[in-house]
Amino acid sequence: MRARQLLEIGFALIPASLWRRASTAWAQGTAALPPPGSPAPPTGDGTAGIVVMVGMLALLGLIVAAVKIFDIRRQRSEEAMATQGRLSDALLMDPTLAHMTVTPTVDGGFWRSSPLVVQVTGEVPAPEYREAIHRLIEHEMAGSGRDYRIEDHVAVFPRSVVRIAA
Repeated sequence: MRARQLLEIGFALIPASLWRRASTAWAQGTAALPPPGSPAPPTGDGTAGIVVMVGMLALLGLIVAAVKIFDIRRQRSEEAMATQGRLSDALLMDPTLAHMTVTPTVDGGFWRSSPLVVQVTGEVPAPEYREAIHRLIEHEMAGSGRDYRIEDHVAVFPRSVVRIAA
């Protein structure tokens, strides 16, 4: 939303800037006419005005491209956050996995064609839980319709090794 406001302000300032330049040029062009018979003063062919307009259009194009890139990055970030929330909810809804300390993190990348990267971190007491988490995430991601890659960083620590601090 903020980027759109900046773009609207930029569009409002361009005509004001051009009007100011034109009025300054008109004020300078009101000198007295030369006496008859003297050579006419050299007049500009308008290339300076064309250069200014091309420069302003190039600047406007850069602003529009920057706003578009910012919007695409925001959309990819929102999509990754929604997928991450869906995966976290699925892990919490499964009664066997709800008490595990496992966190899925999703990175969407910049390009639409790049796969979502799901990074799963945490600790589980047995390898079976690790496989169950992997299957659940694959099941949820299969319904998303996007390509994905799972990076598994889940460590298996048997309960007999883990000490509980009291």
